[in-house]
Parts: sequence; C-alpha cells; structure tokens
Amino acid sequence: MAFIHLVRMIATGIEESYERAVENVCNKNCKGKFRATAIKGYRRMANKCRSKKDHYDTAFPRPAQNIDINRCACTFGTPEELLSFIKDMEAHPQFGNQPLRSKNMFLFDNDRAEEQFHYRTVMINWLFTPGMTFKELVEKSMEKWERYLNYAHAPGFGNKDTTVPWCEWRAQIKRAMTYLLNPELRDYPVQFIVETQLLLDTYLKGRIQMHLLYKVCRADNPQALCNDFKVESGVETRSYEEVQRDAHAEAVQYLKENDVNCQQPEMGGATCLWKAAEQGHVEAVRAILRHPDVNSNKVRADSNTTPLFVAACHGHVDVVRALLRHPGIQVNVGATDREVSPLYMAVQEGHEETVEVLVSSCAVDVNKAPKGSGVTPLCEACELGHEHIVKLLLGAKGINVECTLPDGRDAFSIARRGGHPQIAEMLGSHLRQKKRAKEEQLANSALGKNPTRVSWVMGSLQSKASTSK
Repeated sequence: MAFIHLVRMIATGIEESYERAVENVCNKNCKGKFRATAIKGYRRMANKCRSKKDHYDTAFPRPAQNIDINRCACTFGTPEELLSFIKDMEAHPQFGNQPLRSKNMFLFDNDRAEEQFHYRTVMINWLFTPGMTFKELVEKSMEKWERYLNYAHAPGFGNKDTTVPWCEWRAQIKRAMTYLLNPELRDYPVQFIVETQLLLDTYLKGRIQMHLLYKVCRADNPQALCNDFKVESGVETRSYEEVQRDAHAEAVQYLKENDVNCQQPEMGGATCLWKAAEQGHVEAVRAILRHPDVNSNKVRADSNTTPLFVAACHGHVDVVRALLRHPGIQVNVGATDREVSPLYMAVQEGHEETVEVLVSSCAVDVNKAPKGSGVTPLCEACELGHEHIVKLLLGAKGINVECTLPDGRDAFSIARRGGHPQIAEMLGSHLRQKKRAKEEQLANSALGKNPTRVSWVMGSLQSKASTSK
C-alpha cells in the first residue's frame, strides 16, 4: 500500500510537465483535442492489488503493474490525424522514441468489441523523462506531498480513502516519503511510465452515452459499484494534528465536568473512551486512560462492544496500542453478546498492523471463536484470503492450525477450496514443521541426549515417511 502512495506522489510531481508535453504534440500538427484527467485513484489501485483477475498473483511490488497513473485523452477527427500524433510522440525526446506498450481496440473482432460496448480506442504507454532528478522532484513537490500527508483532501490527489484509518494512511505515506527522500536516490533522473488514450470523435460520443452502463457492468461486486458512485460529503478540512489536538482538549474538558465512565445517551450509551477509540483520537484516549477511575472495558450500551473492539474494528492501531498498555484491559473481550474478540474483528476487517499488535499481547487468545460458530481468527483469515494476516497468526504463540469446524472444515481445506494456494502452502509448511518438531521431541525423550543416536533415528523416521509417501 505504501508503494501505491509512492507512485502517486511521483505522478503528481511530473503531472504538469507530462500534460504540457502531450498537449503540445496534440495541438501542434495533429489538430487534436487534449483533455487532462486526474491521476489514478488509490482505491482503484488497491482493489487491483487484491483482485485475482488483476494483480494479486504478480510479483512485489504489485502496484507497479499500474502503468496508467498519469493518463490523458486526445481526440481526433480522422484516423490520419491520430496516426500523425503517434509519429510525433515517437519523435519527441521526452517519450523514449517508441511506445512501451500499445492496446489497439480497433483490432477487436465484433464479439470482443461487444464486451466494451463497441467502444474503440488506442491506448499507448510511453517512458516519460521529464528532465529532472529526484532531488529536483522533491524540491518541486514537497509542499503537495506534505498536504497529502496531513490533510484528508489534497489537490492533485483527491480525498483520502475512507476505508483506510487515517493513522494507517499517514504511516503509508511517511514510508513512501522516506524512500523518496533517500540521499542515495537524489541524483537519479526521474523516469515514469505514462499513458495516452487516443480516440476518434465518433467513438468519444458513443463513450459519453454508454459510460454509465459501462461502469455498472465493469464493477466486480455490489460494494465496488457503490464505491464508484459514492459521493463523499463533509471531508475533514482540519489537519490530522489539529483533529487530534482538538479531540484531546475536548476530552480533558469533559473529564473535568463529568464522570469518566458516564454513558452518554446521545451516543448510544457510549463512554468518552469508547467514542474516542471509535474516532481514532489517540491523544484523547491516552488522556482518558490516565484517569484513575477509568473502566477501560466498559461496553457501549446499544452494541455491547468494548473500546478495544471498536478500535480494532476500524484499524486504529495507535489506539489499540494505547489500550493494551492499560493494566485493566481485557484483550479478549470485544462484542460481549456474541463473544467476538477484538482480534477476530481485526482479522475480519483485514487490518494487518492491528492484528500484529494484538497477537503480540501475551494475554491474547489467538484461537477464540465467536459464540456458536467455531470459526477461529485463522479460519476467518483463510476464508477471506488475507495472506499476510495468516502469516502473522501462524507466528503467534499457541495457534491451533488443526482446529476443525462443526461442518468438518479446517483452515487448510478452507484455503484450498477458496482458491488461496499461497495460504494453503503456508499452512502445509507449518504443519510439516510442527510434525517434525514433535518427532524430534519424541526421539529426544526416548533416547536421552545422545545427538548421534537421535540423528540416526530421525533419519530413519524420515526415510520411512518418504517410502510410505
């Protein structure tokens, strides 16, 4: 995810020079019409990383498969004008003398074209060299990047993805920024793959009429369709630091005037701690937890959920860390009526860093399943295909890989039937290591501390196992 931010940050830095260069070619001799478009969105790139139809099985870093982050559209009246544009682009010193990749939809037969609603275009990717070093890119772009880091809306980038916790969003951007500020990178020339989409006027008119239907049919699932048309209103205008500071001041004032464990009816019976945990206001949470009478596990009345549960659900990892440091915290208590633990909820929502923090707690029950389901956090991660979370859980102390659900399934069968071969391989490797460790323990127990004898016995056991297989 940090790599997505990395390439988007480079894209905003070169966007102006890229668009100016393409527009000059389009308007100079080709009689074309140039239209700039925003850089590719974070959510779209993240969804492609997770989609097995797109980049899921490609090598790290998967977001590098997005070679259309900077893109624009050029429209022409005739095919000759379109072809003239391509020749002029090939001759342009900033575009590498030849295309890196092209997709000519005019070559599609009728069946293939029908899948695109008979929309035809030529998409060409170029290696763009804007004529600047990374040092110059940083100097030019730092103000934009700092806005991207500190605010929920940044010009050129758009709005923060609402599905990502703000603290996690900032951590990803900081990681990308650290890479771009590396002194070893500063003298390298910036080069970036960009895309030009070339259209004929006739097909542009058809595209405009069919675009709504195309977006409906393109969506992978109902949620993706909802996200495509979702209008985000009321974007936070304060910086992250301002939000945290204001929330801290409000919490301090509230504690002066009210009982720390008072449940507020207007918030569904939530305490000030629960509300601060839900919002990710970590400084407010820390201030409240310093109160000597605070009940860190007091549930919200209408949902029966603890502050730790709601923080884990939303992926507010800094809040989770703060709550885990409180001596009274009950790490396995989450949704009390359903017996859903904070760890299970973090796994279900795919918050990797939150899972990592929770499994590091010595008191956590990594195998705790919701009431009546038997589905452990590991089984849930296998079901959802959360590969990295499975890896974290397999490294947790006391993990039960062989737990069988009431319907007879276990983590391995869930991963295999769900089409997650990488997860199935991890589970298989873990089980083999566990079996080997058990055999060594039995051999040591039977033969004492004689290493030569133990080695001979283990070799014999492996030979028999291989023959049997």
